[in-house]
Order: sequence, then structure tokens, then C-alpha cells
Amino acid sequence: MAQRVIQISTSILYLLVFAMPILGLAIYGGVDLQFTASDIAAIRFTVLQAILSAVLSVALAIPASRALARQNFKGRELLISILSAPFILPVIVAISGVLFIFGREGFLNQFLGSFGQETVSIYGLSGILLVHVFFNLPLAIRILLFGWGAIPIEHHRVARGLNLNAWARFKIIELPMLVSRVPAATAIIFVICLSSFAVALLLGGGPRATTVELAIYQAFRFDFDIAKAGQLALVQTGFAAAAIIISLAVMKRLDVGIGYLPTEPMGHSRTVRMVDLGMILMVSIFMLAPILTVIYRGLPHLTELPTSVWSAAATSIFIALPSAVLCILISVFMAHRLGESISILALSISPLVLGVGLFVIIKPYINPFDVTLLIVVLLNAVLAVPFTLRLILPEIQKAQSDFGRLSRTMRMSVWGMWAWVILPRLFRPLGFSFGLALALSLGDLGVIVLLGSPENATLPYQIMQLRTGYRLDAAAGASVLLLVMCLFAIVTFDGLGRRYAKH
Repeated sequence: MAQRVIQISTSILYLLVFAMPILGLAIYGGVDLQFTASDIAAIRFTVLQAILSAVLSVALAIPASRALARQNFKGRELLISILSAPFILPVIVAISGVLFIFGREGFLNQFLGSFGQETVSIYGLSGILLVHVFFNLPLAIRILLFGWGAIPIEHHRVARGLNLNAWARFKIIELPMLVSRVPAATAIIFVICLSSFAVALLLGGGPRATTVELAIYQAFRFDFDIAKAGQLALVQTGFAAAAIIISLAVMKRLDVGIGYLPTEPMGHSRTVRMVDLGMILMVSIFMLAPILTVIYRGLPHLTELPTSVWSAAATSIFIALPSAVLCILISVFMAHRLGESISILALSISPLVLGVGLFVIIKPYINPFDVTLLIVVLLNAVLAVPFTLRLILPEIQKAQSDFGRLSRTMRMSVWGMWAWVILPRLFRPLGFSFGLALALSLGDLGVIVLLGSPENATLPYQIMQLRTGYRLDAAAGASVLLLVMCLFAIVTFDGLGRRYAKH
């Protein structure tokens, strides 16, 4: 009974963290929405870029996942694992890598300039789409890869025995899987791209490339028009909530899983194998090039970083550690179906919207700028819960299923059950979850941009300042530092969790 009370209470408090800012915005800004032509253009552009990003990501993921599923080569499992790297990669690091390749002074424009060709500009819709595909292509590949792996191998054997041509095999065997998974993958990525503030901030701007979140930032930070920012935040939340509901509706039978179901190579022709390997090579280059470019550009300057960068790194750690601890505590206390459902719905509210909402709520009582770091700690923690909870909950449910009856027979208390049975089996997911929450907080570039200042700058915020000040070498070095910190967090705590796991 006590466990249930804690779980429900924590879930309600978690829900209030999201509901109260939205309610505050509705009261302060009013629900009588009145927008200018530029606001409507921002709404239209937000939906457009999210749709295009989702469609492009899934369209490229179909041939890439198909190639990975039917070809067997050395390092295949490692490559599949590497495809998850952009999920923990800080946005500012990825954007830095893309700019080092495609920016005004990037490798591509230097190459074109050496031949007297016209240079390309990455700013605007094209740059936003490029970075969104970089982040979301691996997710789409992962979702579809499980679809290819779920097709029974007997279906391929029967098709080969019947001498079906390639089109017939695709139509009868593979198309039904795509019909069930492509809408789900598209909806998920659409939700993610709706709330991609940092990408729009660094690569968008201007009347033709302003998203709703960027309009919120401009209204709050430059005009200090909180009412307008609140109304735009309500629109942003409405779009994202509708997309989340649609995603949940089309994902009823979608099982992405945490492993990989391999398929048996079916002996395709040499031409098919070459095409597949070529596709895999292109995707690998596309995914690894920005990361390797950041390392190449930044590593020589790592020892020459200004004091402000090291100070910002310390601030990031100071924020990330309590944020990760709070995230894990919330995840453990919310580890039940109701908590999972609430955490998924919370994905519809972006950090920027929460930041503006909290500002409106606490402003009558204290100066929000005086507690910026506390706000960042809280929001980083609650926004990472949907991801850590999905890692922790299955292990708790498995332990309760395997040992629940035995513990009741032995009249073991709830606290005894947790101390002696559940917690020892949670070391591995807790270790990885803590490292993941730490990495997500270290790389966050959301609320700190809204409420932060040079005095309390985090490392991502400092990198953004260095880039806008055209100190590109220092920005590259700081990006490498941030990348190392995030990887260290993941690897270290995942290793500790594995080491002390009790099987």
C-alpha cells in the first residue's frame, strides 16, 4: 500500500511540474490567441520543417535498414550500436560538426572556392533539415531494422522456392511490415522535430526560417513580451500534444526493443550486395563525418581553451550531477504503468515552454534569474525521465514477476523486497540510466539560453557564445571537451552498473 501511495504521489507531482507552467501561461497570456503575420509564418514553417524532416529521415532509413538487415559483414553489430550515438550527442556538437563541413568556412565551401565555384549556404531550411536527418535517421533505422528482423525467415525461403521476383517478394513479404512501422516512425520523428529549439536557434532565423520556439525565445528574450511568448507556447504545446497522441495511436503494435533481431542473409546477387554495402557506407560516412570533423578541428586546441570554457564545464557538471540523481529518484518512484503513461505525454512539452511557464509562475515571488541554475536542474531531471523510466521499469516488472509470489510467501515487507531483491537487479539499468541522464544534462541547450547569462553559462551555452563570436578554434576545442564529458559519463556509469549487477 505504501509503495502504491509513493508511486501515485510522485506521478501526480511530476504531472504538476508540466501542468502548472501550462496553466500559468494560459492565465497570463490568455486563450484568446491573436497572432501577427510573422507568427503565422513561424507556425507554418515549424510544421513544414517537422514534416519534411520526418519524411526525409524515414525515406532514407528504408533502404539503409534493409541493407543492414540482409547483409552480413565484419563489424556489423558494432555499426548498428554506433547508430545510436547521435541520441546522446549534444546538439551543439553535432551542429558544430555540420558547420565545419558545410558552413561558410567549411571544408565543402573551401573545396568549391578553390575551383571558383559558387559556395553553398547551410543556414535556413536546408541546414535545419540536414541536422534533423542526422539526429533522427538512426532512430528511424532502428525502428525499421526490428521490422525486417521480425519477418520470419521461412517467408523468404518460400518466396525463393516459388521463384518470386524482387517486386513480388517486396509486395507480399516486406510491404506489410513497412505499412505498420513507417507511420509510427514518421510520427515519432515529427514530434521530436517540432521541439528542436537549438537547431533552429543556430541554423534558422530570419522571416523565412523561424520556428515557433524561436519566436518564443525572441519574444521573451528580446522584446520581453511574456504574453506573446505564452500564447506561442500554448500553440507549440498543442501541436506537440496532438502529435504525441497520434504517435501513441499508430504505435500500438510497435516494439522497438533494446536489442537486435538478426536476419539470415538470403544469398542475394553480387549486384544487390554491392548496392547494399554502398548504401551502408554512405550512411556511415554521413553519421560519422560531423563527429570526426569536430574531433579533427578541436583536438589540437583542447589545451588552449580559455578559462571561461573550464568554468562553464564546471557549471555543467554542477548542474548535471544533482539533475541525474533527481531524475533516477523520480524514475524509480514512478516505475509503474501510470507513471510511464504520464512521462510519455510529458514529451509534448518542450524545455523552452516549461522555462517560460515557470518564469511566469515564480516571478511574483522571486526573481527567476536568481534561481536559473535550480530551474535548469529541475527541468533537465524531469525531461530525462521518459528515457530513463523506459530503461528501469522493465527490470522492476521482471523482478516483481519472478520473485513477487515468493516474497509474499515469505512475508517479506515492501522495503525488504526492494532492498534484497529489486535493487540488486537494478544496478545495470540504473548505471546506464544515470550516465544517460548525466550526458543529456551536460549537453542541454534549452532553458539556459532563455534564462542564462555569461556568469552562469554552461558548456553548451559557452560553445554557442564562442561560435557567434567567430572564435571557431576555441569552439571546436570546447566541443571536443563536451563530447568527451558525455561519453565518459555514459561509459563510466554503464561500466559501474555492469560491474555491480547481480544476476
